[in-house]
Amino acid sequence: MINNVDIKIIDASLDKLSIDNTIAKELIASYSFKCDKFKVQIETGDLRLLMITWKIEILANHQNADRDSIKLETTIGTVFKINNIDIVLGLADHKIQNAELMLSIFDLSYSTARGLIDSVAKGTAFHGALLPLVDPMKLVSGFEELVKVDVLYQR
Repeated sequence: MINNVDIKIIDASLDKLSIDNTIAKELIASYSFKCDKFKVQIETGDLRLLMITWKIEILANHQNADRDSIKLETTIGTVFKINNIDIVLGLADHKIQNAELMLSIFDLSYSTARGLIDSVAKGTAFHGALLPLVDPMKLVSGFEELVKVDVLYQR
């Protein structure tokens, strides 16, 4: 829950975007999605920013089953500024104790990723292939073990 927490998205970026052999959108029969290899980092400098990175892959399956699927692949990062981050997230021993708030932050990050992909997919076979709505708990099971406090954010 994000009530009474001062949190701002200060950056969202889409990196390493690649789209295989484009084909006409009307030849696409279906899409499949894969979202994994997320990473949570907390910057060690004065700003103490929270960074969440997702690796996302979308396959566009051709109507003709003999044709190969085409793939959109990207890495998306969202950077958050949270006042009193150590207290708000309950950071202890490089782990996040406030799981409920962290799940809300993951949800914000994932929703931002959906919007970025929709924006860059315009004019391609992937236009309209929105990432599905999901329960953030299913995406990030065990996230508290993945927190790293070893980076310095530079933009």
